[in-house]
Amino acid sequence: MVLVIEFWFSWRHQLKEFCNDYFVVAVDQRGYSDSDKPKRIEDYTIDKLSNDMRELILGLDKENIILVGHDW
Repeated sequence: MVLVIEFWFSWRHQLKEFCNDYFVVAVDQRGYSDSDKPKRIEDYTIDKLSNDMRELILGLDKENIILVGHDW
């Protein structure tokens, strides 16, 4: 599985390539596009953002992933 994070549309070209060989999921991280947008800056800590991804991966019931992202 390839999981890309941030704003899914930013990865649209890579998704076309990855989907040939992988189960691909692109998500809008909190604060991006149509995702929830908490108002407090404390809601955007590395711990909270990484926990969002952890919960997503657990929810998808995947054991082996390739996580792709940039920035932080």
